[in-house]
Amino acid sequence: LVIAGQPLNPKKLVQDLVRWRPAALSGLAEEETRRWGGEEAVKARQESALVPENPCVTQFANGIRLEGVDLASGTVRAGGELVLRLYWAAGEVFEAGNEIVFIHLRDGRGKIVAQGDYWGTLLLWGVPSVQPAAGESVVETRSLALPSDVPPGPLDLSIGLYQMGTGRRTRVEESEAPEVRRNAVTWPGRIQVVK
Repeated sequence: LVIAGQPLNPKKLVQDLVRWRPAALSGLAEEETRRWGGEEAVKARQESALVPENPCVTQFANGIRLEGVDLASGTVRAGGELVLRLYWAAGEVFEAGNEIVFIHLRDGRGKIVAQGDYWGTLLLWGVPSVQPAAGESVVETRSLALPSDVPPGPLDLSIGLYQMGTGRRTRVEESEAPEVRRNAVTWPGRIQVVK
């Protein structure tokens, strides 16, 4: 590893992360953490690093990654609220722009029954001086209110980005999600609406 023209000792880096910023260990795979820092570093990563329970990495063309999405519950009542935790990480080439995050819940016919659009966390899209290290996870908790007239049954969960000025969606370069539809990662039938 080389940073600013200087060789970097990975073992020293991991030791410093364990001591000063253990949440940044989310930018390393557990195997790398173990190889360079031993079991103490792995324990610090597990206790401090923000990693999703069910990783599902999606790389967007602007250099941002969605590392995964955790749900408080995959079941929600009509008229209730769905709570999601989104795990984001910036890659080496990420440059913050005017991206808006969208979350859609769609029924079996593809109709949006609930949605949330928002400007992403300031830790990633805000002031460069507070941005995390490349690969370090940042977690956002969002909620979507479902209308009371949503019929029981499965809903698809879709997440993506679009440009605020043009509405153009940011391209998904690769994803571990079950589907990619119109540059949105999609989990078919992931949410179950109950009465």
